[in-house]
Amino acid sequence: MSGRRFDLLHKFLHLVDNTTITDGPCRKLAKIKPFSDLILKKFMNNYIPSRNVSVEESLLGWNGNLSWVQYIPAKRKRFGIKFYELRESSTGYIWNFFIYTGKDTQYMEKYLDIPVSNRIVSSLVDPLLSKGYRLCTDNFYTSSTLADSLVDEATDTVGTVRVTRKDVPAKIKGSKLKKGEKVAEFRKKSMVLKWKDKKDVCVLSTMHGDSMIKVKSRRGKEMYKLKAVADYDENMGGVDLSDNLLVHFSTARNRLKKYYKKVFRHLLDLSILNCYITYRALGGRVVRREFILRISERLIIKYAEERPVPLRRPPQLAAKPSRMIGRHFPDYCPPTDKKKRPLRTCSQCRKNKIRKESSYWCKDCEVGLCVAPCFRECPTKE
Repeated sequence: MSGRRFDLLHKFLHLVDNTTITDGPCRKLAKIKPFSDLILKKFMNNYIPSRNVSVEESLLGWNGNLSWVQYIPAKRKRFGIKFYELRESSTGYIWNFFIYTGKDTQYMEKYLDIPVSNRIVSSLVDPLLSKGYRLCTDNFYTSSTLADSLVDEATDTVGTVRVTRKDVPAKIKGSKLKKGEKVAEFRKKSMVLKWKDKKDVCVLSTMHGDSMIKVKSRRGKEMYKLKAVADYDENMGGVDLSDNLLVHFSTARNRLKKYYKKVFRHLLDLSILNCYITYRALGGRVVRREFILRISERLIIKYAEERPVPLRRPPQLAAKPSRMIGRHFPDYCPPTDKKKRPLRTCSQCRKNKIRKESSYWCKDCEVGLCVAPCFRECPTKE
């Protein structure tokens, strides 16, 4: 396929029939919804995540006019379309997701009466409830109400929590600690702990106590850290892992002018990434770049149409002017009625914008030429 044909096909790319789009709760994502639902179904059916999972948002860069564009200063591209994602902590496999569209965001109906942060997490983790999973969340989502609801569904959780939340005990809020000190409060299976490292760290967990463990820093130095904090740091690594992998070999270009085309390409990137993670989980050793090339080759072999090679005639060489084929000899210019030895303007010098006259000419070409070097150059240059 030529580049021009690819651009033409991409220009007219549509995923749904526009005449079937009607006003409703899914109106904003109507042009991409059928394809995203298909991709999500494949993600969930083809892979079983390990025990530790995490919830985080991802931002697909977009600077166009959309009512649900979000601004997140901590992200690499601060403006864009927000994806809420449930990922496997160890590999970064994206198992569940949905797109934020403001008030029209499609949450699960049974969670519409709870706070928004709890609604997001519950909608993502609902298919994994009552299966013994461990969920890791950051301080935007973590709360005691969420932890209690997950514990009732046999799902543990750990995450940082904002000290200003109303369900954080007063003892935790008012405590002033020195470096290395900690204070904890327990209720049923939940624990809220505050620990002073370089700064205050507040954690809520339903599967940890206030024990400390010995760990190694990035520089190889041994240090003591809360086990809850160490597990949180390890499990939230899946978020950064998948984001870093998506940056490389991305097909979602910045110059795309239709939002659904960019979302379409981003979903293709997610599919290839999840496919590669599944391949590595099954024992594959090929690097990601080679893996993508092999997928491309297999798709071309499977879907490319066999077309007969057109028989083309060899290009014919352009016929050369007669002055470059015949033989040329210098001769005196023929006499006229007024002059026995007339002069003629040299045609070759005139091409070079030089006015020069000569008493010699070519009888076959009937043009005046200097003996040297014009008589040699004129019959040989096109």
